[in-house]
Amino acid sequence: MTVLIALLFLQHPADLVAQLDADSLDAREAAVTDLRALGDAAVPELEKAASGPLGERRDRARALLHDLGAVSALIEDLRSDEVDGNAKAARLALIKRYNAGIRDALLKAVVSDDDQQAIEAAFVLVVRGDGESALKAAPALAGRAMGAFVRDETDRFSWVAGHVMLRLGALMEREACEKSFTRALRGVDPSRIYTAVRDLHKLSKDLKLAFPRPLLRVYLRNLRDDDAFANAYWCGWVVREIGAQAVPVLLEIVGDTDSQQRHRAADLLMDISPRLHPLVRYEVLQQVLRVGHPTSALRAARELVRIDRDRWPAPAIELALRNLEADTFCRNAWDAASLLVAAGPEAIAPLIHLLDSDDEQAVCGAALALAELGRLPALKRTTFDQVYRCAARPWGQDEPSVMKALLSRSPETWTAVCDRLQRSGVKGQKRAKELDEDFKLAARWWRDQLE
Repeated sequence: MTVLIALLFLQHPADLVAQLDADSLDAREAAVTDLRALGDAAVPELEKAASGPLGERRDRARALLHDLGAVSALIEDLRSDEVDGNAKAARLALIKRYNAGIRDALLKAVVSDDDQQAIEAAFVLVVRGDGESALKAAPALAGRAMGAFVRDETDRFSWVAGHVMLRLGALMEREACEKSFTRALRGVDPSRIYTAVRDLHKLSKDLKLAFPRPLLRVYLRNLRDDDAFANAYWCGWVVREIGAQAVPVLLEIVGDTDSQQRHRAADLLMDISPRLHPLVRYEVLQQVLRVGHPTSALRAARELVRIDRDRWPAPAIELALRNLEADTFCRNAWDAASLLVAAGPEAIAPLIHLLDSDDEQAVCGAALALAELGRLPALKRTTFDQVYRCAARPWGQDEPSVMKALLSRSPETWTAVCDRLQRSGVKGQKRAKELDEDFKLAARWWRDQLE
């Protein structure tokens, strides 16, 4: 009887747990066997030991909790200092076994000071439809996931952090979400978040959730004129890939005080615009025309003329005529001439008037547009002199494209220019040969630009 009572006493979980660091190896192994046999009844005492001081008792208790599939062990495995792969296995097990008890344990874990444990726990809650509960328990969790994600602190769980960030962000009030994400991005170097932006774009498309605007605002600082060229280049590439989701932020910064950022934002809007819904595209084009850089404004005006020929030819013609002159931005005269062609017959009268200008590039641009419209008159001597001087000397920024196209679209002008060059000496003959070589190429080039 005494032996039986002693045996029953030793089977108490607390006493068995106490034997896990006994001096005798046989006693330790026997305690492990007995605790495993007790199953769930042993879990509370094992959890106490697993959270206790470092040592063999703690290690054996944790191992037994894993053997028993205890929820506490799975929650512990979500931590960042656990064995590689444990978090994923624990996450999948918790999703599969999800119940009220697991839910309560996860709601305690989302406030953990270990980012990975908190975010992994939130992921399980979100996947099982308890995202609002997770947000209530840890209101800052979406921003916390954002911070870990963009700083590349999500060692092997960036996909999880992205899910939590997007799904919890979608449940928050917009203003609160913006504040949380903005706070999380404070101090982040825009040049370092290229990969995060790309990965999150793909994930947001897969989940059909909005891309976080604060992240785009930070990233688009790479477009500023004090950033490295490569940053601005890759930023533009990524924004084009993101497409429509980037439009609201681009519209915000198209009026930025930094001229390079403003100009590049306008150019990116023009690149993205063909993929937008027609009504959205129309609004975007008007915004670019109103505040964009002249080069992007010319592109926007051309598209608006094509969309609405009743409203836009007159303002488009006014804009184009201003940009035919030689002191405008590079390529503006070329784009202005193509815009005037797109505007059609309404542009003919102001173009003919412009042939009397004292600006050689403006005269050549006007002649080009008139030639393409089939309305180039016989040039006055003074007008032809302007064209000849422009053709004979080394060309400036916009002049090569404009002159080549003009001479190819007006064979009479080309012949007259070359004849005069041939009579002007050796240099003129050499120049005439250069123009002759450019003729066929220019004709095809200009036609491709107009189509």
